[in-house]
Amino acid sequence: MAVVEVATGSLGSLWPAIPGIMLLTLLGSAVMPFLRAGRAEEQAERQRLADLEQAARHQNLAAIDAMSGGEFERFIAGLCHRDGFVVQQHNGGAGDLGADVVADAPDGRRIVIQCKRYKPGNPVPSPDIQRFLGTARTIHEADVPVFVTTAWRFTKQSRELGASQQVILIDRDLLSHWNNGISLDKYLPTALPEVGR
Repeated sequence: MAVVEVATGSLGSLWPAIPGIMLLTLLGSAVMPFLRAGRAEEQAERQRLADLEQAARHQNLAAIDAMSGGEFERFIAGLCHRDGFVVQQHNGGAGDLGADVVADAPDGRRIVIQCKRYKPGNPVPSPDIQRFLGTARTIHEADVPVFVTTAWRFTKQSRELGASQQVILIDRDLLSHWNNGISLDKYLPTALPEVGR
């Protein structure tokens, strides 16, 4: 009788739910390995796609590395045009005074771009940024100066100078993203810089 009272007493109200709870616990235990396997497969697939994207970027960069200086400048002008910029000049070389590409952004800002091909392992030194800054705003009236390179990185001094003077520095990695469809607008500041104005 005591067992019946216990069953119909405090446990009696839970009794109908107990088999359901036990079933859910068993199902959860059985399903968890599949969920973990699914997450592992999903993570492996994400990694595979990232590896493919990186391989494609490196392949595209190899084609860029094979360009001459003039071809590289025309290539950068083409990327600007693709992104809706109106290219005013794209013939750098001797006497260009640091402006290989000059373009007007869709919002009207004047973009002056210095294009420098370096071996990927050679960082861009600070004097190159200094020379570009000497003419970008004063002679070419840049609202936004942009320095594009095939090098993997800028030196610490170059990065600090670029940041202090609001120069957009586009290294090899950013160049590959730009080449693969990211618009130049994504790299530009949203407001007109006050430096040199």
